[in-house]
Amino acid sequence: MATSEVHVPAASKHAVLELEIYCYLLVLIFLIDQKKYSDAKACSSSAIARLKNMNRRTVDVLASRLYFYYSYSYELTNSLTEIRGNLLTLHRMATLRRDELGQETLLNLLLRNYLHYNLYDQAEKLRSKAPHFEAHSNQHFCRYLFYRERSEPFSWSTQMPRKASCKLLGRHQLQLEDSESSVTSGLL
Repeated sequence: MATSEVHVPAASKHAVLELEIYCYLLVLIFLIDQKKYSDAKACSSSAIARLKNMNRRTVDVLASRLYFYYSYSYELTNSLTEIRGNLLTLHRMATLRRDELGQETLLNLLLRNYLHYNLYDQAEKLRSKAPHFEAHSNQHFCRYLFYRERSEPFSWSTQMPRKASCKLLGRHQLQLEDSESSVTSGLL
């Protein structure tokens, strides 16, 4: 009896990796929907460990969704501090790989993580040093703006009244000077 070997084309070998990440994502969403948060946490950790070994541009979109559910599963179990270092590592890897969608997602997740624990200074430092690029989606951009405004509450609350009063005073003085000069030029 002769056994025949099945030759798998190279394109389908690459598709297997994307399919694996997609299956991780589906299982993770299913576990979160079933409220099996500890299983979701374990699944997301193994998916991220597998994803770290991949350097494929075709996985970037799935990876960004996986990052979100990874953080969300840890948030549901009240253990966000465990993954902060891992999120920073993933952000650095996404930056080195020039994965802009991953950078946006991870930046928002890091800001969310910092603000969850009232670490406003660290959130502001990260936000100010992070690269700025055009948003890929309105959702990411709106989340970024929301977290950016939440990371600056103390600096605004102390400086806003002083700056506002100076600006208002300056504006009124400018209007008075303009009206006086128009009156004098009208008399001449």
